Amino acid sequence: MATNENSIDHFKNTFLKNGIARPTRYLVELSGPEDTLTFQPELLNLPARGFTQIQDDLFFGPSRNIPVARDFQGTILMQFPVDDKQGERTFFEAWMDKIVHPTTQMTSYLNDGTIYGTMVIKTLNASGKVSSTYEFEEVYPASILPIQLGYGQRDSYTQMQVNMEFRSYKYITDDYETPTAF
Repeated sequence: MATNENSIDHFKNTFLKNGIARPTRYLVELSGPEDTLTFQPELLNLPARGFTQIQDDLFFGPSRNIPVARDFQGTILMQFPVDDKQGERTFFEAWMDKIVHPTTQMTSYLNDGTIYGTMVIKTLNASGKVSSTYEFEEVYPASILPIQLGYGQRDSYTQMQVNMEFRSYKYITDDYETPTAF
């Protein structure tokens, strides 16, 4: 007897049998010009992916889009707690000061590649093994978002958000199996 692809049994036999990815299982390794951090931000986004397309309407019939290049937004937003010594803020402030000098306003962007870093995001399966890896090139902090402080947040902790820019990324998985259902 065939199972209905919308049934609970189908879900259990495909996703739960093989395990399902959890959005809380990941690690980030970020290497700046002078230091490397390995941490788990409270929040981050993985890049979306698409195509740059051109419209083909030279012949008869309706026009159609033709993919011609890989396309993705080159920004990753990360959020994490800040320690009592402001170490995270210090790390990103120093990196940004290497990109544009705080006094002379001279940029190092065109002079050399020492402002760039690398970033690796690893997703982990239920047993803690790496299930996929995202390797980012030419990474740098583009902005530190405002940090909220206030007396109404007495029972909270300071959080920091940083937008990281990158030039390209590579997605790697070691044991890819075609999913049985989507």
